[in-house]
Amino acid sequence: MTAQDSPTSRMAAAQSDLEALEAVLPDLRRLAERYAAIAPTVARLAGYLHGGQWLEDREILLAENDTDQPSVVGEDPAWNALEDHHNLSQHLLRTAAAYFTDPRA
Repeated sequence: MTAQDSPTSRMAAAQSDLEALEAVLPDLRRLAERYAAIAPTVARLAGYLHGGQWLEDREILLAENDTDQPSVVGEDPAWNALEDHHNLSQHLLRTAAAYFTDPRA
């Protein structure tokens, strides 16, 4: 038996893994809460943009030539935020799926 295969070394590695997991769990809890909390906001924004009202409102506001427009009037900010949310959601889903399909989990 090598030193790496000893009960002491395996237990030390497990202790290190436990401490790493315990350190990140509060952040994961906050992420889960924040992710769930933002879902209605994301749905509302996506519905506004995809439903056609945004385009109509945008045209009216742009016709007013007011230089102090909210960023959502521009095409990129809202679409980019929704795309970022979508991509992050996919990443979280893939990560969770990999965890749940890993026979060691």
